[in-house]
Amino acid sequence: MRLDLNTTALPTLASHCLLIGHGQKADVVWTETNFVAICDLMRNGNDWHYFMIPYRKEDGTAHFAKAKKARADKYADWAWDTITGKAKKRAGVGFYPRNASGQSCWAAMDFDGSDGHNNRDDANARERAFKAFQLLLHHPELFLVLCTSGSGGWHLFIFSRDFHPVASWIRLLKQVAALIGVNIQKGECEIFPSDSRGQVGYGIRAPGTWNPKHDTFSLIAFENVSPLFSAHTEERKRVSLSYRSKHGVKDPALIYRNEVPVYRGEFDEWQTRFAITALRTRREELKLMVDYIFRQVGRDVARRNAELQYSEKTVTTAATPAEHLQELEELWDWWEAQWLAELSESERKKFEALPINSNDRTAFRIVRNFARLVNEHGCDFKIVAEHLAKRLPATLQTACNIRRRFCDAKILQPTVAYVPHKLAARYRWIA
Repeated sequence: MRLDLNTTALPTLASHCLLIGHGQKADVVWTETNFVAICDLMRNGNDWHYFMIPYRKEDGTAHFAKAKKARADKYADWAWDTITGKAKKRAGVGFYPRNASGQSCWAAMDFDGSDGHNNRDDANARERAFKAFQLLLHHPELFLVLCTSGSGGWHLFIFSRDFHPVASWIRLLKQVAALIGVNIQKGECEIFPSDSRGQVGYGIRAPGTWNPKHDTFSLIAFENVSPLFSAHTEERKRVSLSYRSKHGVKDPALIYRNEVPVYRGEFDEWQTRFAITALRTRREELKLMVDYIFRQVGRDVARRNAELQYSEKTVTTAATPAEHLQELEELWDWWEAQWLAELSESERKKFEALPINSNDRTAFRIVRNFARLVNEHGCDFKIVAEHLAKRLPATLQTACNIRRRFCDAKILQPTVAYVPHKLAARYRWIA
Protein backbone atom coordinates (compact mmCIF):
# COMPACT_ATOMS: atom_id res chain seq x y z
CA MET A 1 0.00 0.00 0.00
CA ARG A 2 1.22 3.48 -0.86
CA LEU A 3 0.39 6.02 1.80
CA ASP A 4 0.76 9.10 -0.39
CA LEU A 5 -2.99 9.63 -0.69
CA ASN A 6 -4.02 12.92 -2.23
CA THR A 7 -7.18 14.76 -1.36
CA THR A 8 -9.07 13.35 -4.32
CA ALA A 9 -8.36 9.85 -3.04
CA LEU A 10 -10.02 10.54 0.30
CA PRO A 11 -13.82 10.16 0.21
CA THR A 12 -16.17 12.96 1.11
CA LEU A 13 -17.87 12.88 4.48
CA ALA A 14 -20.89 10.62 4.86
CA SER A 15 -24.22 12.32 5.37
CA HIS A 16 -24.93 10.27 8.50
CA CYS A 17 -22.54 9.64 11.37
CA LEU A 18 -21.88 6.03 12.29
CA LEU A 19 -23.40 5.73 15.77
CA ILE A 20 -20.85 4.72 18.35
CA GLY A 21 -21.12 4.76 22.10
CA HIS A 22 -18.81 6.66 24.41
CA GLY A 23 -16.63 3.59 24.77
CA GLN A 24 -15.69 0.72 27.02
CA LYS A 25 -12.57 -0.12 28.99
CA ALA A 26 -9.91 -1.92 27.03
CA ASP A 27 -10.28 -5.19 28.98
CA VAL A 28 -13.91 -5.43 27.80
CA VAL A 29 -12.83 -5.06 24.17
CA TRP A 30 -9.49 -6.92 24.07
CA THR A 31 -7.72 -9.75 25.80
CA GLU A 32 -4.37 -9.16 27.44
CA THR A 33 -2.72 -10.85 24.44
CA ASN A 34 -4.47 -8.41 22.09
CA PHE A 35 -3.39 -5.39 24.12
CA VAL A 36 0.23 -6.54 24.30
CA ALA A 37 0.18 -7.15 20.54
CA ILE A 38 -0.97 -3.56 19.97
CA CYS A 39 1.86 -2.28 22.14
CA ASP A 40 4.33 -4.45 20.26
CA LEU A 41 3.06 -3.05 16.95
CA MET A 42 3.33 0.51 18.25
CA ARG A 43 6.96 -0.13 19.24
CA ASN A 44 7.68 0.04 15.49
CA GLY A 45 10.54 -2.43 15.74
CA ASN A 46 12.49 -0.06 17.98
CA ASP A 47 14.67 -1.14 20.88
CA TRP A 48 12.76 -2.47 23.90
CA HIS A 49 13.85 0.63 25.84
CA TYR A 50 12.52 3.06 23.21
CA PHE A 51 9.07 4.02 24.49
CA MET A 52 7.27 6.61 26.60
CA ILE A 53 6.40 6.31 30.30
CA PRO A 54 3.35 8.31 31.53
CA TYR A 55 3.49 8.69 35.32
CA ARG A 56 2.60 10.84 38.30
CA LYS A 57 5.14 12.45 40.58
CA GLU A 58 4.68 12.43 44.33
CA ASP A 59 3.05 15.88 44.17
CA GLY A 60 0.41 14.44 41.82
CA THR A 61 1.57 16.20 38.65
CA ALA A 62 1.58 14.16 35.44
CA HIS A 63 4.76 13.63 33.42
CA PHE A 64 5.60 11.85 30.18
CA ALA A 65 9.22 10.75 29.85
CA LYS A 66 11.23 8.71 27.37
CA ALA A 67 12.29 5.44 28.95
CA LYS A 68 15.93 4.83 29.82
CA LYS A 69 16.41 1.45 31.48
CA ALA A 70 12.81 0.19 31.56
CA ARG A 71 11.47 -2.28 28.98
CA ALA A 72 8.36 -1.74 26.87
CA ASP A 73 7.06 -5.29 27.33
CA LYS A 74 7.23 -4.99 31.12
CA TYR A 75 5.39 -1.67 31.07
CA ALA A 76 2.76 -3.07 28.69
CA ASP A 77 2.04 -5.79 31.26
CA TRP A 78 1.94 -3.21 34.05
CA ALA A 79 -0.38 -0.95 32.01
CA TRP A 80 -2.73 -3.90 31.46
CA ASP A 81 -2.74 -4.72 35.17
CA THR A 82 -3.62 -1.07 35.79
CA ILE A 83 -6.53 -1.29 33.34
CA THR A 84 -7.84 -4.45 35.01
CA GLY A 85 -7.35 -3.08 38.52
CA LYS A 86 -4.66 -5.56 39.53
CA ALA A 87 -1.76 -3.11 39.81
CA LYS A 88 -0.92 -1.76 43.26
CA LYS A 89 0.50 1.39 41.64
CA ARG A 90 -0.97 2.72 38.41
CA ALA A 91 1.12 2.91 35.23
CA GLY A 92 0.63 3.65 31.57
CA VAL A 93 2.66 3.12 28.41
CA GLY A 94 3.13 5.18 25.26
CA PHE A 95 5.08 4.99 22.01
CA TYR A 96 6.77 7.08 19.34
CA PRO A 97 5.51 6.89 15.72
CA ARG A 98 8.89 6.50 14.05
CA ASN A 99 11.86 4.14 14.04
CA ALA A 100 15.52 4.44 13.12
CA SER A 101 14.63 4.15 9.43
CA GLY A 102 12.24 7.11 9.66
CA GLN A 103 9.22 4.87 9.19
CA SER A 104 6.14 3.81 11.15
CA CYS A 105 3.31 1.28 10.89
CA TRP A 106 0.90 3.60 12.70
CA ALA A 107 -0.12 7.20 13.26
CA ALA A 108 -2.59 9.05 15.49
CA MET A 109 -4.66 12.20 15.84
CA ASP A 110 -5.44 13.81 19.21
CA PHE A 111 -8.59 15.96 19.24
CA ASP A 112 -9.08 18.38 22.11
CA GLY A 113 -12.23 20.28 22.96
CA SER A 114 -11.07 23.86 22.46
CA ASP A 115 -13.71 26.18 20.99
CA GLY A 116 -11.12 28.69 19.78
CA HIS A 117 -11.45 30.88 22.90
CA ASN A 118 -9.53 28.66 25.36
CA ASN A 119 -12.81 27.14 26.56
CA ARG A 120 -13.38 23.39 26.65
CA ASP A 121 -16.01 21.88 24.41
CA ASP A 122 -15.90 18.09 24.64
CA ALA A 123 -18.72 17.70 22.14
CA ASN A 124 -16.60 19.62 19.63
CA ALA A 125 -13.69 17.22 20.14
CA ARG A 126 -16.00 14.24 19.64
CA GLU A 127 -17.43 15.68 16.44
CA ARG A 128 -13.96 16.30 14.99
CA ALA A 129 -12.77 12.82 15.88
CA PHE A 130 -15.86 11.18 14.36
CA LYS A 131 -15.47 13.12 11.12
CA ALA A 132 -11.86 11.98 10.76
CA PHE A 133 -12.91 8.45 11.67
CA GLN A 134 -15.63 8.41 8.98
CA LEU A 135 -13.13 9.66 6.42
CA LEU A 136 -10.57 6.91 7.07
CA LEU A 137 -13.02 4.09 7.70
CA HIS A 138 -13.60 3.79 3.94
CA HIS A 139 -9.98 2.67 3.39
CA PRO A 140 -9.76 -1.12 3.89
CA GLU A 141 -5.96 -1.00 4.01
CA LEU A 142 -6.13 1.02 7.23
CA PHE A 143 -7.09 -0.32 10.67
CA LEU A 144 -8.56 2.06 13.24
CA VAL A 145 -8.99 2.48 16.96
CA LEU A 146 -11.22 5.36 18.06
CA CYS A 147 -11.13 6.07 21.78
CA THR A 148 -11.50 8.78 24.37
CA SER A 149 -8.34 10.36 25.73
CA GLY A 150 -9.49 10.13 29.33
CA SER A 151 -9.68 13.92 29.62
CA GLY A 152 -12.64 14.92 27.45
CA GLY A 153 -10.76 14.65 24.17
CA TRP A 154 -10.53 11.86 21.59
CA HIS A 155 -7.73 9.82 20.04
CA LEU A 156 -7.87 8.24 16.59
CA PHE A 157 -5.19 5.60 15.94
CA ILE A 158 -4.47 4.47 12.37
CA PHE A 159 -2.57 1.22 11.78
CA SER A 160 -1.16 -0.32 8.61
CA ARG A 161 0.14 -3.80 7.84
CA ASP A 162 3.28 -2.22 6.38
CA PHE A 163 5.81 0.42 7.41
CA HIS A 164 5.63 3.78 5.62
CA PRO A 165 7.86 6.89 5.71
CA VAL A 166 6.98 9.33 8.49
CA ALA A 167 6.58 12.06 5.85
CA SER A 168 3.80 10.04 4.18
CA TRP A 169 1.90 9.66 7.45
CA ILE A 170 2.25 13.40 8.17
CA ARG A 171 0.92 14.25 4.71
CA LEU A 172 -2.07 11.94 5.16
CA LEU A 173 -2.96 13.38 8.58
CA LYS A 174 -2.70 16.93 7.27
CA GLN A 175 -5.04 16.04 4.42
CA VAL A 176 -7.58 14.59 6.86
CA ALA A 177 -7.37 17.68 9.07
CA ALA A 178 -7.87 19.96 6.06
CA LEU A 179 -10.91 18.02 4.83
CA ILE A 180 -12.67 18.18 8.19
CA GLY A 181 -11.73 21.83 8.74
CA VAL A 182 -9.47 21.38 11.76
CA ASN A 183 -6.29 23.32 12.50
CA ILE A 184 -3.25 21.30 13.54
CA GLN A 185 -2.33 23.08 16.73
CA LYS A 186 -2.24 22.40 20.45
CA GLY A 187 -5.70 22.56 22.01
CA GLU A 188 -7.45 21.66 18.78
CA CYS A 189 -5.75 18.78 16.96
CA GLU A 190 -2.27 17.30 17.35
CA ILE A 191 -0.85 14.67 15.00
CA PHE A 192 1.60 11.84 15.59
CA PRO A 193 4.05 11.82 13.87
CA SER A 194 4.48 15.55 13.39
CA ASP A 195 6.99 17.91 11.80
CA SER A 196 8.32 19.10 15.13
CA ARG A 197 10.50 17.91 18.02
CA GLY A 198 13.57 16.69 16.12
CA GLN A 199 14.47 13.03 15.72
CA VAL A 200 12.26 11.50 18.41
CA GLY A 201 9.10 13.57 18.18
CA TYR A 202 6.20 13.38 20.60
CA GLY A 203 4.85 10.11 21.91
CA ILE A 204 1.23 9.19 22.65
CA ARG A 205 -0.32 6.79 25.16
CA ALA A 206 -1.44 3.41 23.85
CA PRO A 207 -5.24 3.14 23.39
CA GLY A 208 -7.15 2.17 26.50
CA THR A 209 -4.40 3.12 28.95
CA TRP A 210 -4.40 5.18 32.12
CA ASN A 211 -4.24 8.98 31.86
CA PRO A 212 -2.08 10.31 34.75
CA LYS A 213 -3.35 13.89 34.29
CA HIS A 214 -6.92 13.02 35.31
CA ASP A 215 -6.49 9.54 36.83
CA THR A 216 -8.91 8.15 34.25
CA PHE A 217 -8.80 5.59 31.45
CA SER A 218 -9.05 5.89 27.71
CA LEU A 219 -12.25 4.13 26.57
CA ILE A 220 -12.52 2.21 23.29
CA ALA A 221 -15.45 3.35 21.08
CA PHE A 222 -14.47 1.45 17.91
CA GLU A 223 -11.72 -0.90 16.78
CA ASN A 224 -11.12 -3.13 13.79
CA VAL A 225 -7.46 -4.02 14.43
CA SER A 226 -8.12 -7.70 15.20
CA PRO A 227 -6.80 -8.87 11.77
CA LEU A 228 -3.44 -7.36 12.71
CA PHE A 229 -3.19 -9.50 15.85
CA SER A 230 -3.11 -12.83 14.01
CA ALA A 231 -0.83 -11.45 11.31
CA HIS A 232 1.57 -10.12 13.95
CA THR A 233 1.58 -13.44 15.81
CA GLU A 234 2.29 -15.37 12.62
CA GLU A 235 5.13 -13.02 11.73
CA ARG A 236 6.63 -13.54 15.19
CA LYS A 237 6.48 -17.30 14.70
CA ARG A 238 8.01 -17.01 11.21
CA VAL A 239 10.91 -14.90 12.47
CA SER A 240 11.49 -17.21 15.40
CA LEU A 241 11.52 -20.36 13.26
CA SER A 242 13.65 -18.86 10.50
CA TYR A 243 16.49 -18.12 12.91
CA ARG A 244 16.87 -21.51 14.49
CA SER A 245 20.32 -23.04 14.45
CA LYS A 246 21.05 -26.41 12.85
CA HIS A 247 20.34 -27.98 16.23
CA GLY A 248 16.81 -26.55 16.26
CA VAL A 249 17.54 -24.02 19.01
CA LYS A 250 16.73 -20.33 18.60
CA ASP A 251 19.75 -18.11 18.01
CA PRO A 252 19.11 -15.01 20.19
CA ALA A 253 21.78 -12.97 18.37
CA LEU A 254 20.13 -13.46 14.98
CA ILE A 255 16.66 -12.71 16.32
CA TYR A 256 18.05 -9.56 17.98
CA ARG A 257 19.76 -8.50 14.76
CA ASN A 258 16.49 -8.88 12.87
CA GLU A 259 14.29 -7.05 15.36
CA VAL A 260 16.26 -4.03 16.56
CA PRO A 261 16.59 -0.88 14.44
CA VAL A 262 19.89 -0.46 12.67
CA TYR A 263 22.43 1.79 14.38
CA ARG A 264 22.91 4.94 12.28
CA GLY A 265 25.06 7.04 14.59
CA GLU A 266 23.99 9.22 17.48
CA PHE A 267 20.53 10.68 16.78
CA ASP A 268 20.58 8.82 13.41
CA GLU A 269 22.96 11.45 12.02
CA TRP A 270 24.31 9.14 9.29
CA GLN A 271 20.90 9.09 7.63
CA THR A 272 21.21 12.74 6.60
CA ARG A 273 24.99 13.12 6.63
CA PHE A 274 25.48 10.56 3.85
CA ALA A 275 22.15 10.90 2.04
CA ILE A 276 22.20 10.56 -1.75
CA THR A 277 20.37 13.69 -2.86
CA ALA A 278 22.30 14.83 -5.95
CA LEU A 279 22.95 13.16 -9.28
CA ARG A 280 26.23 11.28 -9.75
CA THR A 281 27.09 11.37 -6.01
CA ARG A 282 26.04 7.84 -5.02
CA ARG A 283 29.51 6.28 -4.97
CA GLU A 284 31.04 9.37 -3.36
CA GLU A 285 28.49 9.33 -0.52
CA LEU A 286 28.96 5.59 -0.04
CA LYS A 287 32.73 6.01 0.19
CA LEU A 288 32.40 8.92 2.63
CA MET A 289 30.12 6.81 4.81
CA VAL A 290 32.42 3.78 4.84
CA ASP A 291 35.45 5.98 5.60
CA TYR A 292 33.61 7.50 8.54
CA ILE A 293 31.94 4.46 10.10
CA PHE A 294 34.53 1.71 9.53
CA ARG A 295 36.05 2.00 13.02
CA GLN A 296 32.67 2.46 14.70
CA VAL A 297 30.50 -0.50 13.63
CA GLY A 298 30.61 -4.04 12.29
CA ARG A 299 30.27 -5.03 8.65
CA ASP A 300 26.66 -6.17 9.16
CA VAL A 301 25.62 -2.76 10.50
CA ALA A 302 27.50 -1.06 7.66
CA ARG A 303 25.68 -3.23 5.12
CA ARG A 304 22.29 -2.34 6.60
CA ASN A 305 23.24 1.35 6.52
CA ALA A 306 24.16 1.01 2.85
CA GLU A 307 20.83 -0.68 2.10
CA LEU A 308 18.95 2.19 3.76
CA GLN A 309 21.18 4.78 2.09
CA TYR A 310 20.23 3.36 -1.31
CA SER A 311 16.51 2.91 -0.57
CA GLU A 312 16.21 6.49 0.76
CA LYS A 313 18.00 8.21 -2.13
CA THR A 314 16.04 11.03 -3.74
CA VAL A 315 17.63 10.88 -7.19
CA THR A 316 17.90 8.25 -9.90
CA THR A 317 21.12 6.25 -10.03
CA ALA A 318 22.53 3.91 -12.64
CA ALA A 319 23.76 1.37 -10.07
CA THR A 320 21.40 -1.32 -8.81
CA PRO A 321 20.99 -2.14 -5.09
CA ALA A 322 23.18 -5.22 -5.59
CA GLU A 323 25.92 -3.13 -7.20
CA HIS A 324 25.70 -0.60 -4.37
CA LEU A 325 26.21 -3.34 -1.78
CA GLN A 326 29.01 -4.92 -3.82
CA GLU A 327 30.87 -1.61 -3.76
CA LEU A 328 30.34 -1.46 0.00
CA GLU A 329 31.99 -4.88 0.37
CA GLU A 330 34.96 -3.81 -1.75
CA LEU A 331 35.44 -0.59 0.22
CA TRP A 332 35.11 -2.48 3.50
CA ASP A 333 37.70 -5.09 2.44
CA TRP A 334 40.13 -2.32 1.49
CA TRP A 335 39.72 -0.65 4.87
CA GLU A 336 40.21 -3.93 6.72
CA ALA A 337 43.59 -4.37 5.00
CA GLN A 338 44.62 -0.82 5.94
CA TRP A 339 43.49 -1.31 9.52
CA LEU A 340 45.38 -4.58 9.98
CA ALA A 341 48.57 -2.81 8.90
CA GLU A 342 48.08 -0.31 11.76
CA LEU A 343 48.22 -2.96 14.50
CA SER A 344 51.27 -3.40 16.62
CA GLU A 345 52.80 -6.87 16.78
CA SER A 346 51.22 -7.48 20.18
CA GLU A 347 47.80 -6.27 19.00
CA ARG A 348 47.98 -8.44 15.88
CA LYS A 349 48.73 -11.55 17.93
CA LYS A 350 45.81 -10.93 20.26
CA PHE A 351 43.52 -10.12 17.34
CA GLU A 352 44.46 -13.27 15.41
CA ALA A 353 43.84 -15.37 18.53
CA LEU A 354 40.16 -14.36 18.40
CA PRO A 355 37.70 -16.60 16.48
CA ILE A 356 37.56 -15.83 12.75
CA ASN A 357 34.42 -13.96 11.55
CA SER A 358 33.29 -13.44 15.14
CA ASN A 359 31.76 -10.54 17.05
CA ASP A 360 34.95 -10.57 19.11
CA ARG A 361 37.05 -9.47 16.13
CA THR A 362 34.59 -6.73 15.25
CA ALA A 363 34.47 -5.58 18.87
CA PHE A 364 38.30 -5.54 18.97
CA ARG A 365 38.31 -2.93 16.18
CA ILE A 366 35.52 -0.86 17.76
CA VAL A 367 36.94 -0.92 21.30
CA ARG A 368 40.44 -0.12 20.01
CA ASN A 369 38.90 2.94 18.38
CA PHE A 370 37.27 3.92 21.70
CA ALA A 371 40.72 3.83 23.28
CA ARG A 372 42.35 5.73 20.41
CA LEU A 373 39.77 8.53 20.61
CA VAL A 374 40.45 9.10 24.32
CA ASN A 375 44.16 9.76 23.92
CA GLU A 376 47.44 7.99 23.35
CA HIS A 377 48.66 8.01 26.95
CA GLY A 378 47.02 4.84 28.21
CA CYS A 379 44.17 6.52 30.09
CA ASP A 380 41.05 4.51 30.81
CA PHE A 381 37.73 4.91 29.00
CA LYS A 382 34.17 3.71 29.43
CA ILE A 383 32.58 0.88 27.48
CA VAL A 384 28.80 0.95 27.66
CA ALA A 385 27.71 -2.59 26.82
CA GLU A 386 24.42 -1.40 25.36
CA HIS A 387 26.23 0.92 22.93
CA LEU A 388 28.68 -1.79 21.91
CA ALA A 389 25.79 -4.22 21.31
CA LYS A 390 24.11 -1.80 18.87
CA ARG A 391 27.32 -1.37 16.87
CA LEU A 392 27.96 -5.09 16.35
CA PRO A 393 24.91 -5.77 16.43
CA ALA A 394 24.46 -8.31 19.21
CA THR A 395 22.49 -8.88 22.38
CA LEU A 396 23.37 -6.98 25.54
CA GLN A 397 24.55 -10.21 27.14
CA THR A 398 26.89 -10.89 24.21
CA ALA A 399 28.46 -7.45 24.58
CA CYS A 400 29.00 -8.04 28.31
CA ASN A 401 30.58 -11.43 27.60
CA ILE A 402 32.95 -9.87 25.06
CA ARG A 403 34.17 -7.32 27.61
CA ARG A 404 34.84 -10.12 30.07
CA ARG A 405 36.70 -12.24 27.47
CA PHE A 406 38.83 -9.24 26.49
CA CYS A 407 39.86 -8.83 30.13
CA ASP A 408 40.74 -12.52 30.37
CA ALA A 409 42.80 -12.25 27.16
CA LYS A 410 44.73 -9.21 28.48
CA ILE A 411 43.24 -6.97 25.79
CA LEU A 412 41.48 -4.82 28.38
CA GLN A 413 42.19 -4.05 32.01
CA PRO A 414 39.20 -3.06 34.17
CA THR A 415 39.78 0.17 36.11
CA VAL A 416 36.36 1.25 37.44
CA ALA A 417 33.47 -1.11 38.19
CA TYR A 418 29.97 -0.56 36.84
CA VAL A 419 27.64 1.33 39.21
CA PRO A 420 23.96 0.69 38.32
CA HIS A 421 22.19 3.78 36.93
CA LYS A 422 25.24 5.96 37.68
CA LEU A 423 28.55 4.97 36.10
CA ALA A 424 29.54 2.79 33.18
CA ALA A 425 32.40 0.35 33.64
CA ARG A 426 35.80 1.74 32.60
CA TYR A 427 38.79 -0.02 31.10
CA ARG A 428 42.33 0.52 29.87
CA TRP A 429 43.57 -0.80 26.51
CA ILE A 430 46.56 -3.05 27.22
CA ALA A 431 46.72 -5.14 24.04
